[in-house]
Amino acid sequence: LENFWWPYVENRVNHRLIEITTLWACVEMIKSGITTFMDVLEGPNSIPGALEIEAEVVNQAGLRGILTFEACERMSKENGQLGLKENSDFVKRNNKPNNLVQGMMSVHTLFSAEQDYLLQAKEMADKLGCDIHMHLSESVYEPNWSLEKYGKRPVEVYNELNFLGPKVLASQGVQLEPNEINILAEKGVRLVHMPLSNCKVGGGIAPIPALLAKGIKTGLGTDGFINNFFEVMRGAFLIHKAYHQNPMIMPAKDVYKMATNGGAKALGR
Repeated sequence: LENFWWPYVENRVNHRLIEITTLWACVEMIKSGITTFMDVLEGPNSIPGALEIEAEVVNQAGLRGILTFEACERMSKENGQLGLKENSDFVKRNNKPNNLVQGMMSVHTLFSAEQDYLLQAKEMADKLGCDIHMHLSESVYEPNWSLEKYGKRPVEVYNELNFLGPKVLASQGVQLEPNEINILAEKGVRLVHMPLSNCKVGGGIAPIPALLAKGIKTGLGTDGFINNFFEVMRGAFLIHKAYHQNPMIMPAKDVYKMATNGGAKALGR
């Protein structure tokens, strides 16, 4: 993140790049049958006004989108507050009945913000009546960082902060321990599985069969890596069979559900 992704990708995102890439992503999603999606915009130098640029393109495409900005404090405290305001303002303007494009709150991770910042974001989401999203244990980095700083794993930290609940959507959820899965299930947290992106970054294989067995609402996502949803479905269908060395794991019906009504439930729809 610090050596490549942040300086050479996220930090270079501007309004024009948002417009172009959103249009490209919408075309790919439409081609693979997607009608509703949720996107987390990453680009601390693109705010304010980034979400409105994205929303204009999505509205023109005729897709139903839930848009949010990945707010964090990695650039500065001031930029962190600007990110929260970007989400809050967008939700106030767009979360109205029958709007195709709406918003939600989003934060990055435990390691890119202080706990009081995460609680501020959650409080804002609660007052706005909207969902809140965070990236969760995409690789071993966040769990190891959390154990070193707090002596607890990420889900345990979020739980002690009273952050978790039915209006929380977590991305990735790759490096989760059984106790963390139990907590997520008990709190009603929803999750998005991104099998191909997880492979690209070497994060691991998410324990999706265990999450589904616990009744956790789980959908499929692309993470902006490969937007052809049929390829994402193929990945989810095959990867877990190889990982568990069991051809009966992750049957087609489970993958299809995550890509359709399961995905809708994961988005709170």
